[in-house]
Amino acid sequence: TREGIEALVNGLDSLRVGIIVFDGSDRLVYCNDHFRFIFRTFDNLDEISGFDYEDILKTLLENGEFAGERAIRDPETWLADTLAHHRSRDYAPRIERLSDGRWMEVKCRPMDDGGAIVHWNDVTSLMQTQLRFEAAIESTADGFAIWDQADRLVLHNRVFARLHRATSERLKPGTTFKTFMTDTAHSGVFDDGENPDEWIARRVEKHGLPVGQSTLRHKDGRWFLMRDRRTREGGRVTVYTDITELKERERQLIERGRTLQYTVQELEMNRAKLEDQAS
Repeated sequence: TREGIEALVNGLDSLRVGIIVFDGSDRLVYCNDHFRFIFRTFDNLDEISGFDYEDILKTLLENGEFAGERAIRDPETWLADTLAHHRSRDYAPRIERLSDGRWMEVKCRPMDDGGAIVHWNDVTSLMQTQLRFEAAIESTADGFAIWDQADRLVLHNRVFARLHRATSERLKPGTTFKTFMTDTAHSGVFDDGENPDEWIARRVEKHGLPVGQSTLRHKDGRWFLMRDRRTREGGRVTVYTDITELKERERQLIERGRTLQYTVQELEMNRAKLEDQAS
């Protein structure tokens, strides 16, 4: 009914999420008030119905609404990729940075008639928290990586990447821990003389524990303590700590212990000789 449609439109206009609806020909048939509020560009456009998604994105680009690196440096490729993602009706969200500092999560939901509903949701607070977290893990001297509940890589810092430079092409979100460890075992990044298959099995087993750790020798001669800890959400955190200095101290103590033991043995032998001579 007309009243029902008006109630629906009023409800959509009251949302704090930008919503645009496209028909099967990818023409805009509706946008709520909040979508217009997100972009200054639309303050000067009384009517955008009939625009297709490409028209909207081009207009926003021309008015400098996007501040993402790719949108600025290579707008044509950014536009092509964004349109391909939209037309594929992919459920995976995209994150777009706006020129005023806000971050938007963009989700596309296909409709039965071939059209689509696109949501633009402000995730600035979440992104700022994530960026502060990423800055914090980059500032640490330890190698750091996070894995999700399915043991897929979520993020890592540069120290972690440098330690695994021989397998850095696999250091991307979505790579499973077992796949990554398999590549690592066969790359020779860590050299402990163990059979690769046994090394992989041992690492995967320890990684699955609530808390697990291993001591690894890097091919550049350094030693690392590799610790895995389960997160509250069911994922994993992997931390590499350089313990080369501790290992060197341990070696020196062992050498000193051996020297002391040898000295004691010599003294005992000399004492026994003196006792024999005295008798």
